[in-house]
Amino acid sequence: MKRIKTMLIVLAGVFMLCGCTKSNIIRGESDLPPLSSEGIVWDQVWEDFQDLYGDEARYPFIDSVNGTVNTEEKKLRLFLLLDEEISAEEGAEYATEAIKGFNDLISDQNSDYERSSDDSYGGYVSQYEIYVMVGEEDTKMDKNCWLLEDTIPAGEYRPVNPEAAPKVTE
Repeated sequence: MKRIKTMLIVLAGVFMLCGCTKSNIIRGESDLPPLSSEGIVWDQVWEDFQDLYGDEARYPFIDSVNGTVNTEEKKLRLFLLLDEEISAEEGAEYATEAIKGFNDLISDQNSDYERSSDDSYGGYVSQYEIYVMVGEEDTKMDKNCWLLEDTIPAGEYRPVNPEAAPKVTE
């Protein structure tokens, strides 16, 4: 009798296990943002960049910050739009700070890239040609009205030039 009970328990276990052959794992869209080949979550970098450098409490003159990174051409383009007039020197200081801050957001995600310093834009950004435009939102379509437009070659460090006039083509 004991043997029959043991056999029934074993058979019940086998039947239960056989009923669990179907996978109940749900495969769908991941909630995690995609990583780039450099180990960077670009959506997060841009969101953090806008939160930090578009913060009107910290920078009362700013309207919006935008940009692009072209990894194939090694070009970083930043567009810093103002909602009030500031001096070219203030615009250049802000742009230099924003470039360094952009690099540091990347460095926070991937420590293989050096942070910015007093004499470097940092490990990621220094690989790129940097284009920066600073102008008022209301006149962003008119280059003649921009505060400054500067291009810094890849690997070179110098602060954004407050005298870098927009290159107007007729």
